[in-house]
This record gives sequence, C-alpha cells and structure tokens, in this order.
Amino acid sequence: MKVPHADDAYYAGLRGDDFLLVARAQDAMTHGYTRAFLGSAVVFTAGLLVAALTIDAGPQERTGPERPQGGS
Repeated sequence: MKVPHADDAYYAGLRGDDFLLVARAQDAMTHGYTRAFLGSAVVFTAGLLVAALTIDAGPQERTGPERPQGGS
C-alpha cells in the first residue's frame, strides 16, 4: 500500500478525525518498516555468510614464551 508522506497523512487524519486515512497511513508505515527490517536482516545474513566462508581461523599457534620472563 502506497501512501505518499504517510507520516504527514497520519497526523492530518488525526487532526481531521479521518480514521480511514489514519488506518491507511499506519498500514503504510508498518509495511515500510517491515520491509526495511527484512532488508537489513538479509544484508546482515549475507555479510555473516561471506565472513564465515572467507575467514579461515584454524587452530592458533603460540609463539614465544608461555609467560613473560622477568620480575614481579
């Protein structure tokens, strides 16, 4: 559902007691926020998969002494 400037339409509907306009604006805003959330979830998941497939973090090898030499 497309309602151009849904936030303005929402407030105009509240001021004018046009509850049909308020309902349509709420539906439009909810639809937009849902699409934005799903889009960001897809991008996040894609980044997670790319990182998981490209980073090879096998067992780490220690270099040097296990504890620092010197005094306490």
